[in-house]
Amino acid sequence: MSYKGADYRKTDLQLHSPRDDNWKGGRPDEKLPEGTSAEDIAAVRRQWASDFIDACITKGVQVAALTDHHEGVYCWYVLAEVEKRKTQGTLDFWFMPGMELTCKDSAQVLILFDWDLSRVLFDKVRNKLGMKADVVENKKTGIKVDLLKANFNDLQSLLEEDVELRNRFIILPNVTPGGHKTVLRDGSHERFKEMPYRGGYLDKMYPDAIPAGDRRALNGEVPAWSTRAISLVSTSDARTADFANVGQYATWLKMAVPTAESLRQAMLAASSRILYAQPEQPELYIESVAVTDAKFLSLNEPIHFSSQFSAVIGGRGSGKSTLLEYIRYALGISALENEGEKYDPTYKRRRELLESTLSNKNSQVAIIVVQKGVSIRLSRMGGNADRVIMHIAGNAQTLSLEDTRTMFPVQAYSQGELSHLGDDQAENRLFELITASHRSQLEAVENETKAVAGELRQLLQQVVEYWRLDSQRRKIEAQMTTINAGIEQAKLGLIGLEAKTQTIIDHHQEVANTNRWFEQLRAAYRNSHENLVSAFQAHLLLSEIFLGADKIPVADDAQKMAAFLREQVEATSEAHLKVLTAHEDFEKHRAVIESDWVTAQEAHTAEYEKAVETANKYTASLNRLEDLKQQQAGEIQKRDILTKAMEPLQEARNQIKLASAKYISHQHTIRRLANESANQLSTLTNDQARAELWEHDDTMAWDLATTDLFAKSGVHRSRIEGLLEKLEAATNPLEEWWNLIGEVLDILHWKITGLYETAKRPALPILDKAIDTGGLQKFSDQLVVDRINAMLVATVKPRIRLLQKRAGSEVEFNQSSQGEKATILLNVLMRQPGGPLILDQPEEDLDNRIIGDIVTATHDAKTRKQLLFATHNANLVVNGDAELVVDLANGSINQVGAIDLPPLRESITETMEGGKEAFELRRHKYNF
Repeated sequence: MSYKGADYRKTDLQLHSPRDDNWKGGRPDEKLPEGTSAEDIAAVRRQWASDFIDACITKGVQVAALTDHHEGVYCWYVLAEVEKRKTQGTLDFWFMPGMELTCKDSAQVLILFDWDLSRVLFDKVRNKLGMKADVVENKKTGIKVDLLKANFNDLQSLLEEDVELRNRFIILPNVTPGGHKTVLRDGSHERFKEMPYRGGYLDKMYPDAIPAGDRRALNGEVPAWSTRAISLVSTSDARTADFANVGQYATWLKMAVPTAESLRQAMLAASSRILYAQPEQPELYIESVAVTDAKFLSLNEPIHFSSQFSAVIGGRGSGKSTLLEYIRYALGISALENEGEKYDPTYKRRRELLESTLSNKNSQVAIIVVQKGVSIRLSRMGGNADRVIMHIAGNAQTLSLEDTRTMFPVQAYSQGELSHLGDDQAENRLFELITASHRSQLEAVENETKAVAGELRQLLQQVVEYWRLDSQRRKIEAQMTTINAGIEQAKLGLIGLEAKTQTIIDHHQEVANTNRWFEQLRAAYRNSHENLVSAFQAHLLLSEIFLGADKIPVADDAQKMAAFLREQVEATSEAHLKVLTAHEDFEKHRAVIESDWVTAQEAHTAEYEKAVETANKYTASLNRLEDLKQQQAGEIQKRDILTKAMEPLQEARNQIKLASAKYISHQHTIRRLANESANQLSTLTNDQARAELWEHDDTMAWDLATTDLFAKSGVHRSRIEGLLEKLEAATNPLEEWWNLIGEVLDILHWKITGLYETAKRPALPILDKAIDTGGLQKFSDQLVVDRINAMLVATVKPRIRLLQKRAGSEVEFNQSSQGEKATILLNVLMRQPGGPLILDQPEEDLDNRIIGDIVTATHDAKTRKQLLFATHNANLVVNGDAELVVDLANGSINQVGAIDLPPLRESITETMEGGKEAFELRRHKYNF
């Protein structure tokens, strides 16, 4: 595995081999006859070592220790098997040799050694502790266990005297309440208080089973025992041939390597490194980053981060900030996308960095994120910087930068940015920070709002089209009034015409109308029937898709569902046949009726022609009448076409009202979520600050839309401002805004339909009070649809007011010092749930007095989300217990690892501000 930092591993540090006196079950060499060769004995023990590793792996144990009394014979077989398997492939299993000892004062301890401790040094420990030297290796059981000649509190100094052993071991006393030879027993409080050990082990017990009194003693809450807490490691004490108890009382320890130092670091930071149940990974974290063909900080190999806390360190110009900015670049949240010049002191530098170092078209930053357990690769090229390529399980998909930000939400802040977020220019950024805990809900509502906005724009176009068509229809109806009057006038010229002839001539128009009705009905019916049949056929296809013999799952529920679906499809099939039969009947009747109509039409035509001949002296009037009736028929046809086109549009205006109600509801939801976020601030800042919503929302979008609405109308700016002030002062500003939109729509309707020529301007309660008559008239004349579009989609945004608490009083956040601002906001960021948090030098504006609080917040935060910091502050790295440290120098990786590793500790001590002091504080804090 390429990850080089500390990570939780399931451990069992008190296991035994078959040489233990209390071993239960068969020993691997017990059936071997006397005189069996050493090699044959070794062979069965090698097999046992292999079975032991398999059992650990099966039970999920990733770190195991054999702690036989005094000897360690089987340890070397297990270590040899581990090394053999490593050469054969990947093995995620660590082993540590150990001893279980009973000291002179009847206290029991475990001593655990580095995985690579030589057998020579192991035996040296035995000699230092005065153990028996008569180990018979090929004997089935070990030597008889005797008490050591030293007390348990003396073991540390006794072994540390030897420079070869120093820092290669860790001692854990038995602190099991009521346990065999525990140090936590009556009368032992003085020895317990004086012991130099930070950790202890529990024998076949988890901490939640410890009695309350003993729990307080172990927590350092009983001064007679101690004022410092003891870190606890649960162990299984397994010693059976079937390995049944291996891992039964496992502990998850955060380790970087199988060494005593790694265990020691776990003891020094129990809250960060010890768990008794399997840890949960955050839903989203950045697993690695790779940079190629960049002009600075191209990485020869990817950097693999911790899912908890990774710290990037190095001197100035080493590439710390660059690395974080490259990660932001791959996520679409870099300085190229964000506008932060007014409040972000590093914005310009970061932007120039990206533009200069990733200018090569082949430059690429690729990160792997893990989302809900799924690994996803995101890559962004210098030559295609407007998109991100997402790879999942071998499939590639192009994402927009906005989609990338939405799908993989990450919070990122640059050097010094936090202290500037109280500035007025950064209000939106501050709002995003405060409401981050509700970000997913807010984004969902904002997306719904965008969808309604799109719906509103479409509806407005429909309304305008309806009004335009309605205007044309009214003109047609006006024309028809004229034509009808002409027809009546032409009829006066036919006075004296025989009544029968007059009736035939009058009937001619009705025949024409009837003929047109038959044609329209025929076409509409055929179209509707074809759609109905097509829908039936599509529905009946379900039987082919889901009811094939090879397509129905064998599960009982699936079989039941298939039976119900089969019944439903059969019923539909019967209905389909009925529809087809009814269609055939209809077609038969239609053919007969239309045939009768054709006959009647032909008879009328013959009568009409005779009637026209009879009325030849009325030819002029008849021609005039015929011409007018043809015009009338034409206008009726136009009106019918318009009416049909208007039918789907006639509810658009009402639909705008319904959509606006949804829009208002979404705005209220956003305000509610913002208020809930504000109410959480006291908790998130440890009561250093509180937040509340301003009474009035940010109405900048209203201002812009209204300004554009009245552009070039001659309406004075002061009147527009007065209008906005009245809107904001209304009991319900959102509803008043939509009332204003309603008035503007009334004006547009009055204008588009031509009613301004015949009707008075509609009543405008809001506009009439705010705008003078002349300005309103000119405004009406130049009103266009696009300006109303802007009003329909204008949203208001809640504003959050921050108050810092100082000695019983409250101070406006923007009046706080930069250090106070940064401290408050960093507390918020650390305590909020959510995706990864990327911070560039968060200590930049912090008061050193509160670094300890931030360290505590770091321990808590990384259990919920990934932290990725670039920092100069050794305290954040060391006492914040970074799982991974990336040490950069001159744009290259110097080393990567955890503080468990001596080279990393040396680098932190030598290059970081306060490095030595940070380690001393860590040791002093835990009295180690």
